[in-house]
Amino acid sequence: TQVSLFDISDLANPTRIDQWSLPGAWAEAEVNARAFLYWAPEDLVVLPINVQPWGQEGQRDPFFGAIALGVADGSIVERAEITHASGVPEKFCETWLEESEDGDAITHDECWVQPDYQTVISRSVVVGDTLFTLSEKGLLASDLDTLRPGIFVPFGNS
Repeated sequence: TQVSLFDISDLANPTRIDQWSLPGAWAEAEVNARAFLYWAPEDLVVLPINVQPWGQEGQRDPFFGAIALGVADGSIVERAEITHASGVPEKFCETWLEESEDGDAITHDECWVQPDYQTVISRSVVVGDTLFTLSEKGLLASDLDTLRPGIFVPFGNS
């Protein structure tokens, strides 16, 4: 996933002046523009992000939520991660043996986390001085200035 900032003062020759990227991530905004929020009064971009637990080089730990980016003075700066997850995702590990071509035993260890897919944020909106983010799990109100999480309203049996 990548966000780029362009200087379009010359429409015939737009120039990229900054970019932010997250290896191994997927953003719903890549296929649905409604998932992307730009809030001009705060120079704020909110982008729902999913980082799957596949372990791509340079990738962050698995994450399901949104990234808040600040856009000012020709640069993009990551301001906050917003998540509806509570606690640390459960980690699973397994070990198995495999026989090599020469008959030796090879031990394999693999660990992964099982994220809560209900915490995938799909939309965000600003109302007054509050940023609201929506997932299948519920609705989170965060302070627009600090982006600190506030009240979380869970849906159903979440």
